[in-house]
Amino acid sequence: LLYPNYDMTKIAISFLGDGYGGLIYRVGLILTGVISIPFCLFMGRYFNKEDTIEPLRKLAVIGSIIYCVSLIFIGYFWGSNVVVSFIHGLSAFLCWVDGLIFLSLISVLMLKDVRFPKSIAFSKA
Repeated sequence: LLYPNYDMTKIAISFLGDGYGGLIYRVGLILTGVISIPFCLFMGRYFNKEDTIEPLRKLAVIGSIIYCVSLIFIGYFWGSNVVVSFIHGLSAFLCWVDGLIFLSLISVLMLKDVRFPKSIAFSKA
């Protein structure tokens, strides 16, 4: 709607931070990161029980917090300055890699927890 010619196979997603909808996109990233931090802490506490693998739980919580902070940095650091572009790119990289890691860890925790159906945790069992 705001970017009718945008093609995700040819243009980086960071392009959405420019133009008419750029402010909406950047504020959305920042707010998503800020609002997600309490949710990540809640998820960490939810998995805190005697049969949970404690190092895995802690790693998932730390990873999710890093993911949220990376989202905030992606939205905040915007522009063509070399330092700002480096921080933006590094944050985007951390966000993708860390998102993959912490979502996998959460999935493993959900598989081990009897309170979750196995279908939610990407299992065929």
